[in-house]
Amino acid sequence: MSAAAKNPKTEMSLLCPDEEGWTLWKQSPVNGFQPAGSPPTAADGSVTSVMGARVFAFPVRAAFAVPLWVPSVDAEAVSGALDMQLEKLNLKSDEGGGRLVQQQTIEQNDGQTLALATVLNERQLKSFPGGGIPEQFEITPFLFDLPENSLTLWRELGKIVAVLTRGDHPVHFQTLGAPTLNPAAVHELELVLMQLDMQGLEGSLEQVVLWTDAVDPEGEAALREAFGVPVVHRKKPAPVLPESPAPFLPRQVAEARVEAARRQRVRRLAGLAGLAYLAVASAYGVFAARDSLGTGRSSLLVWVVVQNVATGLVSLVAGPFADRKGTRIVLVWLVGLSALTPLVVTLLSLAPPALAGEWFWLVYAPLGLNPISLKIFTGYALELAPAPAEHPRYVSIVGAALAAPFVLSPLVGRAVVAIG
Repeated sequence: MSAAAKNPKTEMSLLCPDEEGWTLWKQSPVNGFQPAGSPPTAADGSVTSVMGARVFAFPVRAAFAVPLWVPSVDAEAVSGALDMQLEKLNLKSDEGGGRLVQQQTIEQNDGQTLALATVLNERQLKSFPGGGIPEQFEITPFLFDLPENSLTLWRELGKIVAVLTRGDHPVHFQTLGAPTLNPAAVHELELVLMQLDMQGLEGSLEQVVLWTDAVDPEGEAALREAFGVPVVHRKKPAPVLPESPAPFLPRQVAEARVEAARRQRVRRLAGLAGLAYLAVASAYGVFAARDSLGTGRSSLLVWVVVQNVATGLVSLVAGPFADRKGTRIVLVWLVGLSALTPLVVTLLSLAPPALAGEWFWLVYAPLGLNPISLKIFTGYALELAPAPAEHPRYVSIVGAALAAPFVLSPLVGRAVVAIG
């Protein structure tokens, strides 16, 4: 079960294809998943919005099932054999940052392993609907409690789909060409099961289960005659999330997540750049306040001494703390304390001039944090960059933020002269 499903405070939602369109299911703590609406669909039946669903179920038509007997029980040998089979079937492709293949072990006996590779069909993934990015992706056959050793048929997006189980685990699934279960669909099923039987995959078929009413009388009769097992009608159950989430991640979604993370990094950097602007700009107000409080140019030596002492003392702490707690938290504190300079100046301006001039050296202490902040800020920008090729871009954002005070300083100076 997924982490979200285990947390009772987290509402789990699932978007799953149904007979003609799609249904949004929401999980109830008592009754499991319950239908909660239908999203808009395109003419081909594809969904155009995931409606904020946290789990997205791909239809059977969007995946290939590749079962294989492997003469080994070694996990690496089984995985390698499945990879070779996918290459042979031309189903192995560059995943481009996504994860398009799921490998599962169905059973092991007599030194052999029956494994199943489920491959997302790239042709069905040219675009991904909007409305949010789901956290988990599944294939519909793995979302239902399937009857054991059965051939289960239901209708999905206007077509009949077939799922063959070995035990209660799907061993093969595919979409048929017919919209209803008719004699042509039964003939197609015969060919599929004949091929699986030649590979030793059919097992012991005990029954055919119909989860749909889209059945022609001739089709049901042909089904009984073809397979010689009971044919039973049952209501299709509500979906259930598997205990272990599938590893699927469409490459479009992977690219969208990378882009979202990149935008978040840029926004974070821009926010810190704004704080850095305040810290640097605050230094310019010190000079105007110095003259107005009567300290004059004689305080320059004090400024140099206090600022350098503050720089030296803080640098002894900032580096080790950044190594332990992270660069960002240190940078936020440094920039925030540097931006206190205008507040200190304002408080001193409220005091008597003589007292303010005596204590004006306190203003220079926060300014001593600026050199440390600027160096750490550039290093943090390099940390945020996802690749070395992005380093110039991120450093340029920092440079633009720090250049702003120099560009705007003439306007600020004129405003001080005109307004006071």
